[in-house]
Amino acid sequence: MANRKTNKYAAAADRAKAPERTVQPAEKVRTEPIRVTLDLAPKQHAKFRRWCNLAAAETGLPAVQMAPVLRLLIERLDQDPELSAEIREGLQRLELETQDARSRRH
Repeated sequence: MANRKTNKYAAAADRAKAPERTVQPAEKVRTEPIRVTLDLAPKQHAKFRRWCNLAAAETGLPAVQMAPVLRLLIERLDQDPELSAEIREGLQRLELETQDARSRRH
């Protein structure tokens, strides 16, 4: 019986001494969509809705939803360096305007 226990302990010790894995498990790739929520000011929403309605009329589509427009814009940002630069400049302007408005309040 002592021999079996010794063998169990020896086997456990051998397992503990096993070399570390050199191959990392493959990362899981997310395939499900990720929900993004966007709050728009009422005027922004009205402008966007109006643009979607005009796009529907001009393309002959029954309706143009906001989500596909945003998806296409994201693709364009990724593919169009000039558009991407314009948006970055706009973000910098917005930040400056926000900082200016905060400084006026204080």
